[in-house]
Amino acid sequence: MLEMFDEKPIEQNSNETYRFNWIREKEKPIVIRIDLHGPKEGSIIVKQTDGVGGFGLKNFGKLFIQEERKLSLEEVSSFRKALKKFEYWETKFEYIPPPPGGEYWEIEAFKNGTKHLLHDIEPDEGNVYDLGVQFLLLSTLPVREEFLLALQEKESQRKMILVGVYLGLLFIVAIFTFKAKSRSREKTK
Repeated sequence: MLEMFDEKPIEQNSNETYRFNWIREKEKPIVIRIDLHGPKEGSIIVKQTDGVGGFGLKNFGKLFIQEERKLSLEEVSSFRKALKKFEYWETKFEYIPPPPGGEYWEIEAFKNGTKHLLHDIEPDEGNVYDLGVQFLLLSTLPVREEFLLALQEKESQRKMILVGVYLGLLFIVAIFTFKAKSRSREKTK
């Protein structure tokens, strides 16, 4: 698969390198590589073929998009925080055979002589999903906008849940306050 994206095996990189391989059944396959050059510098390379994933390598097509840019200090810092938050290096690898169809998300890394790999099939939550979204958000691919909207929707839902919990607690406090005042009035009579 790497040949289709003109990518070499991750352990052949000299930097701290992370690669997100997103193979979609009826969509163009995507590879996003982030090379970190020390604590403050990095670059992102985004590649996409013009074929479709999920139907074998012969259908991946040819390299269609290849963009590279430097990451800002904020982007490098944000990516490093995501690696920690989603416990990339601490998460154990569990083999899941690639599906004959559907979506396959894979995040591989090489750092200080150590290779690490995580993957999932059609994730919509979890460490692989959350970290994969970070790759997509740093990219300039059109699919990035879909994920921004989905994240905004999740944040809205989370806020609504928090408001509901807060209102529920206020209601409970009001009931206990009312009961306490009622008992107090009965005792004074």
